[in-house]
Amino acid sequence: MAVGHYDDTGRCLYCDLVQEERRAKVRMVEESERFVAFHPYASHLPFETWIAPKAHQPSFGAGSMPALDEPAGVLRKVLASLYSGLGDTDYNYILHTALVEDETKPYFLWHL
Repeated sequence: MAVGHYDDTGRCLYCDLVQEERRAKVRMVEESERFVAFHPYASHLPFETWIAPKAHQPSFGAGSMPALDEPAGVLRKVLASLYSGLGDTDYNYILHTALVEDETKPYFLWHL
């Protein structure tokens, strides 16, 4: 799907998604200088929340350590909100990042 979108438009599907969520401001949960947290449209699971960089970054591993302090702060705020609304419940984290051979490809954006 992401490759097809890139082939059709020349743009990253995930970057387009982040841009649209920021524009609409309907499902936004948190926003920092370089990261956003939002509930995706047609979520697969209840309370599904994505944290993604605003700038195109296919690989989580390519980020510098100081830059990762910011998404950690966004994650802390998201978890505090979930805790406030749901109480002490279990969470699942999934880090979606580009495969090693795709780390420089323009069609993927890492997200948590």
